[in-house]
Formats: sequence, structure tokens, C-alpha cells
Amino acid sequence: MLSKTITLRVPATFEGSRDAATSVREFLNQLSVRPGHAARFELVVAESVDNIAGHARGDEDGVVDISVVAGPEALRIVISDDATASDTDVLKNFMSPPETHDEPSEGGRGIQLIRRIMDKVVYTRERDRNVLTMSAKLKVGAL
Repeated sequence: MLSKTITLRVPATFEGSRDAATSVREFLNQLSVRPGHAARFELVVAESVDNIAGHARGDEDGVVDISVVAGPEALRIVISDDATASDTDVLKNFMSPPETHDEPSEGGRGIQLIRRIMDKVVYTRERDRNVLTMSAKLKVGAL
């Protein structure tokens, strides 16, 4: 299978999150990704956009750009927005493996969920945009 890509732009709202997740699920279904795998990746997109809508944007209007690339062996999801820069120290702590956390925190459960599903999660700030790049190997039989 050659790589296939879907690119989305949605409002930075909870409704935008739902729309993005639905579009990603439909994209993965078209590629015959097993339903259990597709559901996990759909959840990753929903959690990521929900975090932007609920934490980064607050009451500000904005948009979220999403790119999903499905290759023969891996899936790559890139989500970006132009909200205020995230605290990289806090994000690095949340993105570290769960067993390295001393105490459970009130926040960050969505990021920890994303971290458990995806093999690699990296946050960067590029040209005044927050960029969350995530990748996961597609298991044998995932497609």
C-alpha cells in the first residue's frame, strides 16, 4: 500500500474535535484499518483537539490543522494550532512514560492516553504554532 493522506482544518471547539475524529475514522475505514485500531487513532485525534479547545484556546476562536498519513507500516498524525505556546516542561512530564510519574496529576489524562496509544509523541513550537507529531506502527493485520 502506498501512503495515503487526509488533511483537515476544523474549528478549535469540541464540535470540531468530533468532526475531525469522525473524518479520521472514515479515512481509516476506507483503508481497511481494523476497527479497534481505527478507534484508538480516532480517540487520539479527539483528545488532541479537545485539549486545544479546552486548554489552549479557552474562549478564543481558532482553527486546528490535522494531517494523517497512513503508510504500509506506520501511521503519522500531526496536529497544529496557533494558540499560546504550551509549557514545554509540563508537556514533557506528561509525555514521559507513565511509570516515571511520582504522583497522579489532576490534568494530563488525555495526553497520557495519547502517549499509551501512540509509539512516539513530540511537541514542538514552529513558526508561532504548536505542533504535536505522533506516530504508531501499524501491527500486522492492522490494514
